[in-house]
Amino acid sequence: MIGSKNDILNKYKKLDDELVDDQYYYDENFDDFKLTEEVNNVLSTLSSREKQVIKYRYYENMTFEEIGKSILNMNSGKYGICSQNVSHILGRAIHKIRHNRRSRKLIQFLIR
Repeated sequence: MIGSKNDILNKYKKLDDELVDDQYYYDENFDDFKLTEEVNNVLSTLSSREKQVIKYRYYENMTFEEIGKSILNMNSGKYGICSQNVSHILGRAIHKIRHNRRSRKLIQFLIR
């Protein structure tokens, strides 16, 4: 689970830099439990590998190289994928999150 209201806001802001245009600002009076629930719901629609990459990149501030070393390679059964593959996985995950069906759930926590 994600931590306090400030932790959630800071981590969401970081992820949001890649997801939403600058036309929004953050509602400081949002319900942190509801945000946590919605973020978890959106992340649950991603593959396990995509969730891992999002978690490592945005919640643990790992580099692509560090993430690659932490992820199991499905083909070989060993840990380690190249940073380029991590970048592609992250790109796919962000593309999925940006999809209208998913982003609509998170945009309610922003104000135009």
